[in-house]
Amino acid sequence: LRKSSAGAPLSKEERKTLTVLSDTADRLSTSLQEVKSKYNDGTIKLSIKKTGTTTSASAKEASPKSSAFEDLEGDFPNYATLIYDGPYSEHIEKKEPVFLKGKTEVTEQEARKKAALFMKTDEGKLKSAGTGDGKIKTYMFSMQKGNGNISIEVTKFGGYILQAIDSQDGGEKTISAEEGVKKAAAILNSIGFPDMKESYYTENDGILTVNYAATENSVICYPDLIKVAVSLHDGSLRSLDTYGYLMNHRKRNPGEPSVPAGIASKKVNGGLKILSSSLAVIPTSGKNETFCHEFKCENGKGKHFIVYVNAKTGIEENILILIEDENGTLTI
Repeated sequence: LRKSSAGAPLSKEERKTLTVLSDTADRLSTSLQEVKSKYNDGTIKLSIKKTGTTTSASAKEASPKSSAFEDLEGDFPNYATLIYDGPYSEHIEKKEPVFLKGKTEVTEQEARKKAALFMKTDEGKLKSAGTGDGKIKTYMFSMQKGNGNISIEVTKFGGYILQAIDSQDGGEKTISAEEGVKKAAAILNSIGFPDMKESYYTENDGILTVNYAATENSVICYPDLIKVAVSLHDGSLRSLDTYGYLMNHRKRNPGEPSVPAGIASKKVNGGLKILSSSLAVIPTSGKNETFCHEFKCENGKGKHFIVYVNAKTGIEENILILIEDENGTLTI
């Protein structure tokens, strides 16, 4: 991308690399479907491990020495990285919680009150479940609900809802994904996270998980990520994760781009058709951020890409491949 931005032609080897990357996305989609089938028929068992505010999943086949996900990962080239939670979600682990700086410390009782208000329940029904000692310190609570369990974490500084999980099933689908997105947005507004824009979503087993990013003067700020999952049965909350937002959100004042969209669009590869454009803030591979034009594009085979061009320098910064199916969208 940087070579192309500098006006240098791509070699045959470089074009071959891009083709292989595209093929990788197709193979990944097929392999994930195979993993899902093995999980459904019991060949793979999924275990969840939770430490502080980090939840990880691992899939093990019948042999304890074999991991289906590790096998899947080993089949692919090193240069393609799957981003499970939407663009740039992996960046948030590298920083300190900017939004919580200077926020007042709350007591456990104050945190319990905020948790009860959010869950619309009596404080007495929430049991203390210890504390979270990750980069964001939290009070943890839990309660029974129906045939499931609810866990919720409230930040020690500021008293914000960091994470909430309702283990109940999604139920029979009665509302559309579009209606689910609106329900998720209403939940964010109710707890004080306005001006959020949905970017990507996935739908599985009656649960719609939506990735939201903050906006500032119509500029999408991808580091400020919030994930909301709702039931497509009744639109009720199934999970909430505000970690990215609390880690990164602040006033940025990006201003006007030095390079107009029309000029920046000329940096997009000629083999791609630009479908739409907007402005966005994206993180670099370090701890900085870049103000970019975001171009959503399509190639001759109907596959979609997102190309980011620096709005200050006109240099191409990044490209994402969209993996789209009936369940939603992932990016690599």
